[in-house]
Amino acid sequence: MAFAPPARAQVGEALAFMNPSQGTPTTRGQYRVSGKPIQHEAGLTVPLSLTEKEEWLVHGSLRERAADAPVPNPLWDTSLSGSYRRYLGMGHLVGGTLGVGSASDKPFHSFDEVTLSATAYYYLPSDARHGWFFFLNESNNRQFANYVPIPGVAYFYRSPDKKFTGLFGLPFANVSYQPDPDWMLSFSYFFPTIVNAQVACRVAGPARVFVGFASTDQRYLIAGRASTRERLYFDEHRAFGGIRSPLSPNVSLELWGGYAFARSYFYSEKFFKDRHDRVELNASAVAGAQLSVSL
Repeated sequence: MAFAPPARAQVGEALAFMNPSQGTPTTRGQYRVSGKPIQHEAGLTVPLSLTEKEEWLVHGSLRERAADAPVPNPLWDTSLSGSYRRYLGMGHLVGGTLGVGSASDKPFHSFDEVTLSATAYYYLPSDARHGWFFFLNESNNRQFANYVPIPGVAYFYRSPDKKFTGLFGLPFANVSYQPDPDWMLSFSYFFPTIVNAQVACRVAGPARVFVGFASTDQRYLIAGRASTRERLYFDEHRAFGGIRSPLSPNVSLELWGGYAFARSYFYSEKFFKDRHDRVELNASAVAGAQLSVSL
């Protein structure tokens, strides 16, 4: 999935396991910085064991955000997760992920600042190009239904020419379309408000320019809050454009700039209800960079 500055960690990582194709996962790392305000993010994925039938991977991530409003500062989000996939033959697949972390102004200050997530899934193929994912997800730091196990189903489809790939489910969708080697279109949605749309075009050699739009949010469990169900939300929309290019066979660089708007912080136990202490931020120009390494 192509990188979109504000939303990849939330959408891309959430949907990454829902691909029935058997590949060879590699060690990969990313570091990205963006502003305004300054935000640092880093991620590392390492395969622990790979066989013809099984995959074991571990993934770690860290984000530091310098809050530009009268809210706790800085804000941190760190996580460590493991994932497992087993290929059962005839295209059938079973797997799961388990993660622990902390999203707070004081990470791991107490158990009330700890984030937990778990997903189990099964893929039932119809044929080599399409099939159904059935899954169960539990998390204590979603936009909705925290602490509640949520079952779901998603339909996977890949066109015969492999130019179109789509995953359509509840509560998300993910689509990519490459009409020719020079163009790539992608769209992701995660209920209720996380959206990422992007168009990329090859301009010279392996370099590509891209434009897009993203709507996303961040959620934090502030230390010492009166209710453990309350979250500090940061909500934002961005229009952006940039360029990405490999620097070597294992290293790539991405530079982007854009305009951030409809930005706000607020506290709430439920994303859509009873918001309070809301802080509206001015629209602002933003820019960022990402360095990616794969081994």
